[in-house]
Amino acid sequence: MTRGGVGTTMKAALITLAVTASMSSLKTAIHGHSSFLKTVKDRYLDGHVTDRLKASSVLSCAQLCLRRTPRCRSINYGEEDGNRICELNDKGLESANLDSSSFVSISGFIFAQLLNLERIVALQPSSKNNHVLPGYVFKRFHTKDWLFCIRACHNEAGCISYNYDRSSGGNGLCELNECGLEVTCDGNGSLKFLMGFLFQQIREEKCYRSCLEIQHYIPGALSGVYKIYPMSNTKPIEVYCDLEIAEGGFSFLPHSLTLRSDAQQVVEVLFKDKKNVLLKLKKKVDGSEWYTLIQPHPNYADIDFGVLVNNYSDYTKPINAFMQKYVFLGILPKSVANTETTQGFRSNGIIVQFVNCDANPNSFFALFPNHHHQLPSDYAEKSGFESKGIAVNWRSHAKAVTSGSLKMPNEFFFLAELHFGGCGCYTSSDRWKKFGYNATAIGIR
Repeated sequence: MTRGGVGTTMKAALITLAVTASMSSLKTAIHGHSSFLKTVKDRYLDGHVTDRLKASSVLSCAQLCLRRTPRCRSINYGEEDGNRICELNDKGLESANLDSSSFVSISGFIFAQLLNLERIVALQPSSKNNHVLPGYVFKRFHTKDWLFCIRACHNEAGCISYNYDRSSGGNGLCELNECGLEVTCDGNGSLKFLMGFLFQQIREEKCYRSCLEIQHYIPGALSGVYKIYPMSNTKPIEVYCDLEIAEGGFSFLPHSLTLRSDAQQVVEVLFKDKKNVLLKLKKKVDGSEWYTLIQPHPNYADIDFGVLVNNYSDYTKPINAFMQKYVFLGILPKSVANTETTQGFRSNGIIVQFVNCDANPNSFFALFPNHHHQLPSDYAEKSGFESKGIAVNWRSHAKAVTSGSLKMPNEFFFLAELHFGGCGCYTSSDRWKKFGYNATAIGIR
């Protein structure tokens, strides 16, 4: 026999018992078959052993092989001189000729073949010892061995990865995750150190926290609707990702966000660039989409925008707040806007401004999904400020969306209210006459 084969006693038995393995006898010898492992009782693959180790069970031996993929392709497991022996083979049945003497009969030995090896090999970069992916577990149970955890995840269509406690012997905790990672480095903060555990991803689906992550990890990704996971331990959210305009990475917020109890926390995770908010406008007649990048007025370049959900803390109350659910874009907090100064913002780089004539501190956009189809307020309906100045100038600088991306669904367009000043404007999109726009969407990054 080659290096690492069975001992002298077994050598004699091998010579005596070696027989050709026909396909019919192979079928009757199958001992077990899972998604990742097929075992054949009383069989031995000769001539391909690379390592001889000790293992308490055939599954433990298979684990040792799994850790050495792609070099290890199969195992021989049995007893020799009272010791349980695990032999790792660099070939499997796909390489061995079943009608040759290399695949022989030896009573008491078990031959096991790793299945779906290409998938296992491909997933090695998505494995990390002593780490877990917390917050995405949808099922947990105890199992007697690691391979049972792999099998359970493989058999669950919604399982993308798993955490397994290898330190607990025959009672290891197996956690099935609905999420995965692009990479298993600690830099993204998703994996957490936990001694004795193993994290492994078995499917390609990843969990992205934002459209910025999608843009970073999927070069060439197209704008469209994506499911993202801003926070662990909470359900995902579908957003529209604009990955092209103004360097991309914008997550457009859906109506449904306003119904979530954790909506503000979601926004806090997504809203990191507080000097750039992308607004899209939809024309009522043809449904065409236009956009404008909202940025701070040069006089207030050091003041961050605020994005709030169903509240206006630090700003003034929207007139249509009786609708209860809304996304609020604050330009200047009332502590800054309550002065008779020039105020406003930039729309696609163009300064849009007014002089606050009475220190009235309104300075915001409010976007209403109008879940209950209520009539918007008729406040200041006949005001001259609605048809000129800041009320219309910001829309006049909008640019057409010309990329080949799919249009945003209606779920992302809102009834808009603007209120500025003190001699700025009050207007709502149901009353807009110029340019043909009647709905607004908000994207943050």
